[in-house]
Amino acid sequence: MKKTSLLILFEDTSSASAIMYSLQCRNYEKIDMSLIDDGCLQTVFTINPDIILADITRMGDHATSYLRLLHATRHSCIYLLPSDCNIHDLEERIGASIQFLHKPYNGDDLCSLIESTLRNHPAHVSESNGEIFRLMVEEGSDLILLMDKNLKILYQSPSIKRILGYDQNETYGRNILEFIHPDDRDSFTEKFNIFLDNPDVVPIIELRVLHRDGSLRYLEVKAKNHINNPLIRGIIANCRNITERKRIELELYKYQKLESLGILAGGIAHDFNNVLTAIIGNLSLVKMEIDASSGIYETLTDAEKAAYRAKHLTEQLLIFSKGGSPVRQTASIRDIIDDTVDFILHGFTVQCDVSIPDDIMMVDIDEGQISQVINNLIINAAQSMPDGGMIKITAENIHINGPGPGFIKGGSYIKISVTDHGCGIPQENIGKIFDPFFTTKSGGSGLGLATAYSVILRHGGYIDLESTPGKGTTFFLYLPAIENAGQSVRTAASGIIQGHGKILLMDDDTQILKTTGRLLSKLGYTVECANDGLEALEMFASSFENGTPYDVFIADLTIPGGIGGKATLEAIRQIDPDVKAIVSSGYSNNPVMAEYKKYGFSAVVKKPYKFEELHEVLLRLINP
Repeated sequence: MKKTSLLILFEDTSSASAIMYSLQCRNYEKIDMSLIDDGCLQTVFTINPDIILADITRMGDHATSYLRLLHATRHSCIYLLPSDCNIHDLEERIGASIQFLHKPYNGDDLCSLIESTLRNHPAHVSESNGEIFRLMVEEGSDLILLMDKNLKILYQSPSIKRILGYDQNETYGRNILEFIHPDDRDSFTEKFNIFLDNPDVVPIIELRVLHRDGSLRYLEVKAKNHINNPLIRGIIANCRNITERKRIELELYKYQKLESLGILAGGIAHDFNNVLTAIIGNLSLVKMEIDASSGIYETLTDAEKAAYRAKHLTEQLLIFSKGGSPVRQTASIRDIIDDTVDFILHGFTVQCDVSIPDDIMMVDIDEGQISQVINNLIINAAQSMPDGGMIKITAENIHINGPGPGFIKGGSYIKISVTDHGCGIPQENIGKIFDPFFTTKSGGSGLGLATAYSVILRHGGYIDLESTPGKGTTFFLYLPAIENAGQSVRTAASGIIQGHGKILLMDDDTQILKTTGRLLSKLGYTVECANDGLEALEMFASSFENGTPYDVFIADLTIPGGIGGKATLEAIRQIDPDVKAIVSSGYSNNPVMAEYKKYGFSAVVKKPYKFEELHEVLLRLINP
């Protein structure tokens, strides 16, 4: 009896431990245990027990499938089944009569059934059944390895070709450490030595291995020590390819980091944009007092441009982290391209040739987002020519009849082309170039082109490319154009058009209230300021009742610890349904900014803004 080999296959660890204890108390010593999973048949084949005890906790299609497979091996099996299991139904599904005990059962009854089964069934699997197991191993999806205690490969299943690219005869006799990533070898060796000292331990190890072509694969390795088994004299390892799972986990981790960055970026952008608004406003105030032909005026203009470059930093944070719907304004694509080129090419050895016709149409866009798209394309072009070269940027008016590239609808568009003469893009990568996190750059994030693709689509446009390896790449942007766009109300040499009207300005930043209030006053407006929504509501109600209503209400969207612009406007509209309101915020990814009309606002101005932008909006609202 002591020499009888038993294998307990289990679903529940505690139940299996109870069975093992009961058998050991009855002098059974050769007992192995294994979880019922996809690797249990390999365990059956390796151990080749006299009797299998299959302990089933819950009946179902999953359990029935495993029982059917166990029966097909022709091993002697005893099934330990839940009390509510219908035996007739189970035998019909398995296709044969079975030896079984319902739970709970007596330990003596189990031993009696084991002895009866031994008397009535052969002790070992026949040659034909051995062939079944051979096929299971060689045709299985996992890689099966047999190694000696020095990690020399004694056997490898044919799946090594599919997983690691090697033929079987290429790896026989080699040390497994040759295939493990150098950074993982020390950790693996340490765990393997612990495993050798504890033969009963069945470790599961994740590690990186090198494919024959030099690329990485992730394997989940489950090993069993059979060095003292005279039939095996080695270590059996079941290696599952989890490369795709690790890729998904990595992408999920990146998305989670991106979400955290979005929360951080929103706060930084709001505070930073408030600071920039005050800086730009004060620069504008000083410029209004100085002769435009003076050197100081030019210096202040340069400082103003630098402040707007700082604005692009917050735009990048918001776009990369949270995206968001575009906050559209009528803009000149020429100005955006010129400013971006001037800003980005410092530090690169490339030059840029920009060709844009004088009659290029205006566009209705989020300037920050489109600037970031062009920024990404120029950086990619420059990096593809590390030894220098010329980037060609063109823009042209086109008209599309019917569905155009990417199925964009017919109409007027601006087509922007960014061409380099760099290394080009291999054909196999063209279809993945806009995928999130796809990159061929060392240390690259894989977000630049994915962001560009998302931004252009949100603008109702399309982005495409042509590339020839070794010759260069051209990216094409299509953006809907505005036909007959109105001209700016600003004048050139003659100064600024004066405005008039009574303005209620609400903002929690005292410096913005002070600076913007002074600017608007110089432009001819009467300005009164409120620090939060409650104060603004009281001032608006009082002014309306006195017959001196405000012409425009300018509201900061977010007031920490107070009532913000959205809720304040809702209350004000109860007093005056026809109120004209402008929403302004440094949180440009807030949906109110993108869909301001939906929330009752008449216009939107993103912080930091030039005073000309705010002035133009006020003139349009007060003098429609």
